Amino acid sequence: MYETMDDVMAANEALGHHWFEADTMAFFKSKIETELLGGKYFISSEKSPFRLKRDYTIRRADEDGRVSTVGKLGEHDSLVDALTALIRLTSRG
Repeated sequence: MYETMDDVMAANEALGHHWFEADTMAFFKSKIETELLGGKYFISSEKSPFRLKRDYTIRRADEDGRVSTVGKLGEHDSLVDALTALIRLTSRG
C-alpha cells in the first residue's frame, strides 16, 4: 500500500486531514513510535494529562489517506506490548 511514513503523511495531507501536523501532534502529545509496518500499520503513543505515562495505539493507514485506530485508543501500556499485538494481528493474514 504505502512504502514509508512520508507517503502516509502526504496522503493524509492531500485528503485535507491534519493528523500529522505539528500542532495536532503537540495537542495530543503524540509521537510516531515505529516506521511503517506491513505497508499500512504504525504505532503511535499519546500522553494524557491524567496519566503519568504514555499509552500506545496501533494505527492503520487507509488507502484513501485516513488514519484509523486498530483496537482501542491507548490500548497498550508499552511499545513492546503494542508491537506484540501488531505482530499477532499481521500474522493472521
